[in-house]
Amino acid sequence: MISVMPAPFPYKQTSAASCLPIDSLRRQSGPTLHAMEGQGSGLKCLLFSLIAALKPRLHSPFLTPDKGNETMSITTILIIVAVLFAAGMLFWPKFRQAIRIRSNDAVDGMSTAIEKEKDEYKQLVAKLPKQREAVSSVMARSTQADKALADAEARVAELQDKYVTAKGANAPDTVLDKYATEWEESKADVDAKRAIAEELNSAEEEAISALEETTEALKKFADKIERDEGKAELTKALDVAAEAREQAATMKSSISRAGEASRAIDHELEKARSRNELSKGSRADREVAEFEKQQAKKSAREALDALTGSGDSK
Repeated sequence: MISVMPAPFPYKQTSAASCLPIDSLRRQSGPTLHAMEGQGSGLKCLLFSLIAALKPRLHSPFLTPDKGNETMSITTILIIVAVLFAAGMLFWPKFRQAIRIRSNDAVDGMSTAIEKEKDEYKQLVAKLPKQREAVSSVMARSTQADKALADAEARVAELQDKYVTAKGANAPDTVLDKYATEWEESKADVDAKRAIAEELNSAEEEAISALEETTEALKKFADKIERDEGKAELTKALDVAAEAREQAATMKSSISRAGEASRAIDHELEKARSRNELSKGSRADREVAEFEKQQAKKSAREALDALTGSGDSK
C-alpha cells in the first residue's frame, strides 16, 4: 500500500485557470464529476486536482501482471470513492438529501409499524423519571419558599410585638426607630418572598398537571399499542385466511384441469376402442365371419363324430 500525495490543493483559488487546466481534466475524467459542477469552484479544483494526481494509477496497474500494482490500484480507487463521497456530503445538499432518504427507507424496511410504536413508547417512558425528578425539584422549592415566607411573616409579627411592648414600656426613640425600621424591612422581605412563593406554587401546579397529563398520555399510548397489536394479529390472521382461500382456489383449478385431462384420456380410450372395432369391418361383416367360424367348428365336430361313431343317437 502506498501513500497518495498529490500536489497541494488550491482550496482558496476560485478561477479555473489558477486551479488546473479544467477543460483538459474534464475531458480526462469523463462524466464522473459532470453532475457536481456548479457546486463551487473550490470543490471543482479539489476534485480535478485529485483526479489529475491519481489518474496514472488508475490505468497502469491492470496492464501489468504485478500483484502489488493491482492492490495499489484498488486502494487508490477506494480512496477516490471515499473522497468523492465525503465531498458530496460536505458540498452537495441534494446528495446529502438523497443519502438521508435512502437510508431512512432502508431503516424503515427493517422494522414493522408496531415495533416502531413500541420503540417510541419505550423512549417516552425512559424520559418519565427525569420529568418526575424535575417536578419533585419544583415541589421542593415551592415548599421551601412557603417555609421561608412563613418565617418572614413570623419575623414581622415578632418585630411588631416588640415595638408594641417597647412603646408600652416607654423605651427610647432609638429603640422604637430600630424596631420600626426592621419591621419595615421585614415587611418588604415578606412581600418579595410571597411573590416568589406564589410563582413557585403556580409552577408546582403546572408541573404536577404536566406530569399527570404525560402519565395519562403514556397510559393511552400503551392501550393504543395493545389495540394495534390486536389489529396486527388480526391482519396476520386475515392474510393467512386469504392465502388459504387463494391456495384452495388454486388447488380446485388444478383438480379441474386434472379432471379435464382424465376426461381427455377416457375420450382417447373410447376412440381407440372404436377404431379397433372399425378395423374389424362392418357389423354385418363381423356377423358373417362369426357365423362361418361357428359353422367351421360344427363341421369339424360332425366329421369327428362320424369317424368315431360317437354322434348323437337322435
